[in-house]
Amino acid sequence: MKQLTAVEWLHHKIMYPISHEPVDNINLWFLKAKEMEKQQIKDAYDSGVWDVGCRNSDSEQYYKETYENK
Repeated sequence: MKQLTAVEWLHHKIMYPISHEPVDNINLWFLKAKEMEKQQIKDAYDSGVWDVGCRNSDSEQYYKETYENK
């Protein structure tokens, strides 16, 4: 099975909830999707940094500068 993006995961949770999971959990799902997206962005950044040989970069710092406090 392929790895899902945060948006794909959230879409699947909303469209096909497991019978014992109430759809009222949508706020929790949204928060989980945001965390997944953050991790996916950081992983992609780290992968790109390694590809160009910059080993002193920090994905957490990149994420904060790019996506937080905007």
